[in-house]
Amino acid sequence: MARSMQPRDFEVTTEDTRSQRTPKPTSIRSRLTNEDAETVLRIMNSSAERWGAITQKQFWADVTAAYTKETGRTHSNLKRNLGEREKAWRQAHPPKEDDDHSGEVVPDDNEYDVQMRAWIAVLDEEVAQTAA
Repeated sequence: MARSMQPRDFEVTTEDTRSQRTPKPTSIRSRLTNEDAETVLRIMNSSAERWGAITQKQFWADVTAAYTKETGRTHSNLKRNLGEREKAWRQAHPPKEDDDHSGEVVPDDNEYDVQMRAWIAVLDEEVAQTAA
């Protein structure tokens, strides 16, 4: 029988598994809402100058700490979640012939798109500097 990939919203206790269930803590999230992702992207972009100056591990620890301080919630893996969102965004917004992903703001962009474009510009710049 295949197991569901959806996280449980309860935790089974060791006593009587059929009658006593306790709610799981809601502080650690496995997925971000778009609003939360926008918040994380804003934090990342405000720290963009530190991206190459410190280790990625330290950068993500700082971003996670800032996210927790701002929202009061923790997240299990912001790096993975934002990496997946970046990949999906690049696929949904392919560059034109003479464009790259770090292009200018498009008039109908929402705040999430603006923040994602700014972060991708940071990543693209790092790739360009590494290639040079």
